[in-house]
Amino acid sequence: MPETAVLSAPKIETLLLGQVDSAHNNVQADVTKCLPITKAQTDALQQEIKDYEGSQRFNAKVREVKGVKKVAAHHKAINKYLSEKVMQPGWSVLELGCAAA
Repeated sequence: MPETAVLSAPKIETLLLGQVDSAHNNVQADVTKCLPITKAQTDALQQEIKDYEGSQRFNAKVREVKGVKKVAAHHKAINKYLSEKVMQPGWSVLELGCAAA
């Protein structure tokens, strides 16, 4: 009968953390790769942009920026928070990505 290895809790934790670190490094490497896209994918993105530019949401934002439409209260709160707590001098809102709003 083969011997069964008995691992202590610290040894198990060390092994698991090593696996997590290894997986994290692999994910980081994969996520940071920019792979070329196909013409079909480029065309689909261009169509999505055109569709969005014709949407009510897009036009509402343009009207807000032009001052024709009032900015929604929750957007004012988001803008205030970002300008006071997140943004730093010289930063562009583009550096935030689209996660904030």
